[in-house]
Amino acid sequence: GGGGGGDDDDAALDKLVAMIVKFAGLLETAGHLSAEEEHVVVALAERRDTVVLAAYTLAATARDAGYLAALVRKVARDYLSVKTDDPSSFEGPRDHEVAGRLLHAVDELFVEQRLATPQCRYLQSLVLLKNPVVFAAYEVYADDGDADELFDTLLRVADRAGRQADAAAAAQAAEVLATGDRGDDDDDDATDPTAEPTDDSQDYTEDYEDEDDEDDE
Repeated sequence: GGGGGGDDDDAALDKLVAMIVKFAGLLETAGHLSAEEEHVVVALAERRDTVVLAAYTLAATARDAGYLAALVRKVARDYLSVKTDDPSSFEGPRDHEVAGRLLHAVDELFVEQRLATPQCRYLQSLVLLKNPVVFAAYEVYADDGDADELFDTLLRVADRAGRQADAAAAAQAAEVLATGDRGDDDDDDATDPTAEPTDDSQDYTEDYEDEDDEDDE
């Protein structure tokens, strides 16, 4: 952290943590998260975990409660994942830590103004969706300690953000559908990666309550 404005940042973070905790409770009540998954989300949020904060902020910016629910659940399920003989299995907490470090690297590039906001969001979503290219880049960095190479890879991937915006939107929709959440037909505007973030992320918990009421009818 830098110099001034620390108290404001703390207050904003506390508010964000409270929203995530509330949202996780709503998801569990609605049957979208198991008790164990809800416990993980709350514990991560309360220690201001980079990954869960990024997931909530990114999805809140997209103004889509279904996508938000899918991302939060993915973070919890991935964290609880255990490495087995199955080649597709992985050690949840370690992957979670790698995702956090990748998000810090993306943040650093953004602060240094080497990334525009849409590119930054694109990279954040790739990290949260466990994109193999960015995870492989981290493993190389873990071996050789060459941070410049890691940054170069992230910038190269971000460069494709413009050309791949449609593909990313499609992948995002597929992710939501694959995890059993609703896929809206007309939410092109809602997932516009260039949309400016708004200050009303509080709405997402309320949207979610409204949706659950509709589902019950």
